[in-house]
Amino acid sequence: MQTIFFITLLAASFLLQHLFVLDIYNYENIVVMKGKVLTILCLLLAIFPIISEASETNSEKKAKFASYISGVRYAIIDLSPQEQANVDANGSVLLYRLVDYLEEMGIEKVALTTWEKQYLKGSVESLCDIVHVSLYMELVERSFYTNHQLTFTSCLGDNYQFSSKNQIPNDQVALNAIFMNWKQMYEVPMNYRPAQRLQLPVSATKWSGADLRSYFDSGNLDQVEGMYEKIVSATNKNQYSVAIVKSNNGGYVAVYLGGATNFKDWQVGEVMGELIPTATANLFKASWRKQNKAFSDQVYIELNAQNMLMVTFNGDQYNHHQYMKLYPQELAHNKEIQPISTGTGLAISSQGYILTNNHVVEDGQRFVVGINTQRTYNAVVIARDRKNDLAVLKISDPMFSGLPTIPYCFKQETASAGQSVFTLGYPLAGTMGWEVKYTDGAISALSGFEGDVSTYQTSVPVSPGSSGGPLFDKEGNLIGIIKAKHSQAPNATYVIKTRNINNVLDVVPEKLTLQPSSKKGSFLGGMKVEDQIESLKPFVFFVKVY
Repeated sequence: MQTIFFITLLAASFLLQHLFVLDIYNYENIVVMKGKVLTILCLLLAIFPIISEASETNSEKKAKFASYISGVRYAIIDLSPQEQANVDANGSVLLYRLVDYLEEMGIEKVALTTWEKQYLKGSVESLCDIVHVSLYMELVERSFYTNHQLTFTSCLGDNYQFSSKNQIPNDQVALNAIFMNWKQMYEVPMNYRPAQRLQLPVSATKWSGADLRSYFDSGNLDQVEGMYEKIVSATNKNQYSVAIVKSNNGGYVAVYLGGATNFKDWQVGEVMGELIPTATANLFKASWRKQNKAFSDQVYIELNAQNMLMVTFNGDQYNHHQYMKLYPQELAHNKEIQPISTGTGLAISSQGYILTNNHVVEDGQRFVVGINTQRTYNAVVIARDRKNDLAVLKISDPMFSGLPTIPYCFKQETASAGQSVFTLGYPLAGTMGWEVKYTDGAISALSGFEGDVSTYQTSVPVSPGSSGGPLFDKEGNLIGIIKAKHSQAPNATYVIKTRNINNVLDVVPEKLTLQPSSKKGSFLGGMKVEDQIESLKPFVFFVKVY
């Protein structure tokens, strides 16, 4: 295109130059002719940037396509349902030539029939090894073909389109002419380079295989949680393994563990799906990833009596997958694991450090903490002070993302006898429920059992499960940790004074700074009691010990 332009420009310049030496008697014709030549020159100069830009754009497009197609090994020719049925039944001479064209380009295998497409999708290690090809052209008055288009679509949905307006007569050699026209549209032999292959997007979670095993071994699971494996069907060879775990939004997330035939497209720990509970027991509305990792939103999942997941797509009972539960086996056989003890704990850092009694966690091997039954986390004991009966747990769970800023202060000064106080905790949670409970009272004495000066005696009523709970004054300052009650005096509860907390904190590997009380008061000071309780709830945890 540029060569033709320059030749025309030179010819026009030559003609314009020689017009000046023509006969003077032809002056009027010369003026007219010069005007036309000047017009041609101006038009050429005006359209040259457009021609150059179009040529450059087309060149860049071919270069990008050449880079992409070198990372592809296979092709699928996309057809409408009606076209596909016709090809499966009768074949297509035209599409056979398209297969020849793609194979000459360097494509290893081209899938045309329904069976070929299903086999190819079920056998490739990555769907990005496949390019989807569609063909379009117009037959005008049954006389000639024109408006030819070849569209190549990548696994990420990017389209590369090549077109031609050549008119090809509809005669006995039309197929060969169309074939050669495709080659004119794009003909660059490709050499497969794996490094050029595209990659489907990754939606990672915090979970790994080891983290999931540890989580499932904790025993603090809902019935649907666990590891599952898909039962292979005649039409779907993917033997997916997934883990169902609680999410922070009150639902569940399905985590991919393995089994995809296109295994290069998946990573362990990716999101496979999301489950939202419905009002019907063990029935979930879900979004679920297909083989190409696109979400299918019209999905329903049921956990049946045999602990199998039934995943139904688009409300079609005949289009479903079955997943059998493999782990943990205890839950698969409906064996419920009960904690050996329970207690209460208070967050002392937004990083998940929780203070409780040492006697609560003394004999445990696994620990679970939470603020309600929908938000529970695994935890480990990292520090103990047996003398003062204190221990520090740290949440160690991939689903934990931190707590808000601690709103209360830690009052080191000794409280006064008669001072109003209250506690929050989980007493007798097995029968009273896992909602945090409020009880109040007053400081009865500045020393505890048998005159122990490290504790207060209060009139706050407590029960088993209250141990480790916080004691606050009316300004919302922490003044102690519930320890025990007198066996013969129901209204005598002993509370560890806040100043003794520092001993156990000295053993914590990470330095924790507690907010001391001040004359300005705490964030909770001046609030109504009910508002204080709402502000404190997110920081008061139940503790289950296994």
